[in-house]
Amino acid sequence: MKKKLIILIIIISFNNLSGQITELEKELKKKNKDSLNGWSFNGLASINFSQTALINWASGGENSISGHGIFNINANYLKNKNSWDNSLDLMYGMFIEGKKKLKN
Repeated sequence: MKKKLIILIIIISFNNLSGQITELEKELKKKNKDSLNGWSFNGLASINFSQTALINWASGGENSISGHGIFNINANYLKNKNSWDNSLDLMYGMFIEGKKKLKN
């Protein structure tokens, strides 16, 4: 019984939930599109850090620290028959293992 419940919870947790868009949200989206005169902008940024600390590790292994950032920016123009799509993707990461120097 517990296995079935756990499986059900896992399946439900992977489903996406979506709400309905209200009339006010539709009007705001139209106003935003009109005010930019054909331009739309969006982007995504993510910065992640991780650390591994090992104590009394008999078979090997070293402490490590890492971090990376991902940035995605889009600027698109659409008006009448003219369109122009721009995107910028940036990624950068660093890694330190043990007492070694920083690796990019």
